[in-house]
Amino acid sequence: MDIRDRLALWFADVTLRPASVARYRVSFNQLERAGITQVEDLTRAKIRRWVTDRRAVGRTMQTCKRDVAAVRSLLRWLEERDDVTLEQVRELERMRLKCAPRPPVRFLTREQYRLLLEAAGDVHELAEIAIALGVNSGLRLAELVPLRREDLELDLESAAPAPFVWVRRERHETKTGKPRTAAMDVYFARWLASRPALAIEGPLFPANGLVGRGPRSGRECVGRATLQRWLVEARELAGLPWVTWLVLRHTYGTWLAMANKSSKIIADNLGNSARMAEEHYLGSQPGGRPDFAGIFRIDDEDDHAAPAAIAA
Repeated sequence: MDIRDRLALWFADVTLRPASVARYRVSFNQLERAGITQVEDLTRAKIRRWVTDRRAVGRTMQTCKRDVAAVRSLLRWLEERDDVTLEQVRELERMRLKCAPRPPVRFLTREQYRLLLEAAGDVHELAEIAIALGVNSGLRLAELVPLRREDLELDLESAAPAPFVWVRRERHETKTGKPRTAAMDVYFARWLASRPALAIEGPLFPANGLVGRGPRSGRECVGRATLQRWLVEARELAGLPWVTWLVLRHTYGTWLAMANKSSKIIADNLGNSARMAEEHYLGSQPGGRPDFAGIFRIDDEDDHAAPAAIAA
């Protein structure tokens, strides 16, 4: 039995909140990507292996528990229809997720970033800008999509780091509702301002001219799928298949830690809590701050890891 077919019948038969339906779809899409497409594959061993793999790439325990809960809910409904055995349901019910330690944060070194940026330039000129912004500002994929030229404040004459401003248009439920300001290095700001593809005004990643986008779809900017496809193509060209948008964001936070920035500064730039910044980037294991010496420095122009220095 195909899981996708049974999922459609389940949604049609049971009254669920729209938020729950959306959450279940995300979980089962991830399950399908892992190669589990049949109801017969929803065994305890395979689900545990799937959760372990999800944890290995940085998914939180809370997310994994939600994924397992979605699978259990589907199996209970199938058991009522006699499509699965009661033993299969109970086997999954007995599975307990252990709070394993968070896997270490993965980030790009200077050489890896150079390779990825060169590959992104071969994919699309806007892909190069998107990936560079992800590394040098810590923006999430959802934050990059609606980005506009007016959100950038590039003070190229100042010797101080140029500010990068992203206005919280889609996150009004946050406690403060204030715009998040992420500091960009002045060398990166100069590199960014010199890009021919950088918009003078309007969306930073306009939809016009891209296949499947534009006036017909009614979109002003590209979608997440386009940016995701660009990153996948770039990382394959660069030989870095493990790179995701989250890795780019972790790279920004890690580079701030390498520059001896405090957890408060890292948290302010990433929009996280100071506690999360401390755990992710300043080391939660005995010994405190990880030893980054000898990897690269980002304190001066000659050794800077920003694209401007790499292209020089």
